[in-house]
Amino acid sequence: MNKKKLWFFVLTTVILTSFISGCIGGGQFGAPSSDTSVTIKGMVVAPDNDCFTDVCANPSITEGEPLPNADIILKGNNGHTLTGKTDCAGNYQISGLTDEGYLLYANRGEVWIKKAISPVTGDGGEANFKTTAQVILWEVVENSFPGSIPIKDIPFAIPFENIPEEFYAAVKAALADCRDAQQDATVIGLAKNYALANFGAPCAPCVEPTSTPQPAPNCPIPTAAIATPKDLGDGNFLFDASGSKAGRKNLTISKYKWDFGDGETLETTEPIVQHQYSETGTYQVTLIVVNSCGSSSAPVGVSVSYQEVKNYTLTINYVYQGGGEAAPSHTETLAEGASYNVTSPTIPGFTPDQAVVSGTMPASDVTVTVTYTQNPP
Repeated sequence: MNKKKLWFFVLTTVILTSFISGCIGGGQFGAPSSDTSVTIKGMVVAPDNDCFTDVCANPSITEGEPLPNADIILKGNNGHTLTGKTDCAGNYQISGLTDEGYLLYANRGEVWIKKAISPVTGDGGEANFKTTAQVILWEVVENSFPGSIPIKDIPFAIPFENIPEEFYAAVKAALADCRDAQQDATVIGLAKNYALANFGAPCAPCVEPTSTPQPAPNCPIPTAAIATPKDLGDGNFLFDASGSKAGRKNLTISKYKWDFGDGETLETTEPIVQHQYSETGTYQVTLIVVNSCGSSSAPVGVSVSYQEVKNYTLTINYVYQGGGEAAPSHTETLAEGASYNVTSPTIPGFTPDQAVVSGTMPASDVTVTVTYTQNPP
């Protein structure tokens, strides 16, 4: 091979090598960027509670309320860690996700909301009490069998539909009480049982078999309260149970059951009612308030005093001084103690001895005569 051909071969090889490297390396010739990180947006939701007052409305939330201004940690399947924060509406946005799966930990005070994110896309969805329950179960299994379920596989290894409803209820109740569900004895007891039933006998003493705890203590019954009854008169009373407490913010009083002590009862969904007693006496009124966890009662007494009301007749006769009717008589029926004030009719040329007949009705009929005298010429 002569020198001219040799140099041509070398030059061609260099050019091809540079072209191929540029295409494969992505650094030249318009190749796409090698940055494959993901920016994720989502929201963190807690069960309804009175834990925080700096909450903003979030119309995207169908159950619960935002976890406002919470610190977020994202822990990746391969150890990658990112941080962020929710706004007052529970929304967050974090960039730079590169692992196949992440655990989201959102914390404010004693409240921890958790979620397993896999696959990793731009939509982080909603982290809530159900996603928290799923992660707690994984944490218990991870404690017994480290590494047995990679973070990216949590949604498939512990599907939501396989998690017992009583476990969801226990986690939700702890979070609604502004507590860390991971530290709740009922939650952990149920989680241990789930781990035993679904992933075999755990290492000792990581998890000891226990009887299934009941989450009932975390479901408070309401507190019944009745204000002092208001006497409206004529045996009518106003009863107000607005001071009754539902037990927790996310609970409501569904029924108010009244027993008025005279054989009459009433069931309502509103706290204020009226009732009329027909006889004099002292009555014990009992209120029962009901929520989804149970009921409680409160009593109050009322005294009814009826006075028999009697009516009497007031008659006013209008006559001339010399005799004869000056005007038609005035007649009306009045109750004892009622006041009356009747103006005498005007008759041209005559003056009545009482321009106005007034007084209080006694316990008898009353007859009054008004005499008209002719005016002087």
